[in-house]
Amino acid sequence: MDLELGKKFIEEKHFKKAFIFFLNKLKKGNNTVNTYFFLGLVCFELNKIKDSINYYKLEKKYFLMTKISTKCMINFLVVSKINTLG
Repeated sequence: MDLELGKKFIEEKHFKKAFIFFLNKLKKGNNTVNTYFFLGLVCFELNKIKDSINYYKLEKKYFLMTKISTKCMINFLVVSKINTLG
């Protein structure tokens, strides 16, 4: 599972490329905590707050199944709070 290219897109602030990259990973069956995390992050950067929340919810679901992502809960709470303020 190579997510490095997607991470590079994020670091370079190429968020649309990163979104397409991670979405393609998801379509190919790579539905892992990290894939949902990065999709949530990218959607947030693209100001797609509802999509960001949905991806963080999916990450939360996989987190509860695997218990490996603490970033999920933090990001979900932050984006949810921002959504209620806007």
